Amino acid sequence: MQATSGEREAVARFRTALDPEWSLRSTIGDQCKDDHDSMRALGEVDRLRYGEEHALRYEALDIASLRKRVEIEEKNLQPASAK
Repeated sequence: MQATSGEREAVARFRTALDPEWSLRSTIGDQCKDDHDSMRALGEVDRLRYGEEHALRYEALDIASLRKRVEIEEKNLQPASAK
């Protein structure tokens, strides 16, 4: 599947909203590296972030696809003189 501008914008907004926290990700990883439980928990947070981004991309692609189909239907419903 090809990325749409809607998908890119949605992911960019998602990442911007998380940026203050995620800009510290490597620092947090460094601080947790000697604590197995903390590294496990951080891994879970990383997987959640990936899952959220994946779901957001899928939803944006689905919406973009629906938008295109509705535009086609709209054109099909217009009188011949308006086309």
